[in-house]
Amino acid sequence: MPKYKTQSKIRWHIGVFLAPEILIYIAVMIYPLFNTLRLALFTKVDQTLLYVGLENFRTLFGDPVWSDRFWNALGTSLWFFTIQMLVQNLIGIVLAAILSPLGCGFQVFTARQFSSQPYCFSSLSVLRGN
Repeated sequence: MPKYKTQSKIRWHIGVFLAPEILIYIAVMIYPLFNTLRLALFTKVDQTLLYVGLENFRTLFGDPVWSDRFWNALGTSLWFFTIQMLVQNLIGIVLAAILSPLGCGFQVFTARQFSSQPYCFSSLSVLRGN
């Protein structure tokens, strides 16, 4: 019985291709997210940042003026998100079915339609950043 020698090659090219995307994602999404959370714990007094902890959140949820505005903005954003996602995904799935090379109309998620799903959810990441 011949013995096969398995080579455990390290696939460096995967890291080389993924590194720029990961760095851009960190620079555009992760850093601003954590910086926003950090800044939410401070308030600006006379051009200096003063640590106030969760007091900004208490004001946002407890003060009727700010609370009403916050819940109104959140409701409007969720309504916009829901309508946009329904329309965008419906158009994307219909176009994928029309452009399917088999021409059989609606099929149960072919590989091409499955691979297009990340593009359907691109607006989710945009809205998450706001």
